[in-house]
Amino acid sequence: MIRLSKKVEYGLLALQFIANRPDEKYSSKEIADFYGISFELLSKVLQQLQKLKYITSVKGVHGGYILTKDASDISVGDVIRDLSSEKKSLVECTDVHKNHDCYAFEKCTLKTPLQIIQNKINEAFNLFTIRDLVLADTSEDKQVFISADLVTIL
Repeated sequence: MIRLSKKVEYGLLALQFIANRPDEKYSSKEIADFYGISFELLSKVLQQLQKLKYITSVKGVHGGYILTKDASDISVGDVIRDLSSEKKSLVECTDVHKNHDCYAFEKCTLKTPLQIIQNKINEAFNLFTIRDLVLADTSEDKQVFISADLVTIL
């Protein structure tokens, strides 16, 4: 039901890769080769991550990309929102970024439950950091949140 764009996926992969070895610098070619992904798209995503100040580039022979802050301070939810070209919600009427003209807005009984689900999905993404992706963190607190709040709603 929810699908992240390639741009977001590549951004998360790149941040995870860089965060896995924070004392080293990585070129876009190294990251693309490691994952077997498009160098061109990854390069564009890395440029955007740099503009968003998640990473910075170091010039020179031994240059490459590094994180601008600790991986535990970078929320997966923030990265998803920042890299998403369209701010999408589950349904248009719950999208705060759009001026919607829903034909059934006044009579609809879906918007409130779907907004609750959307908020819980956003909370789940915000709960995880890039550091969690590096560690493949499945702490009990995070599992309880996801199973208790998200699954119960659905």
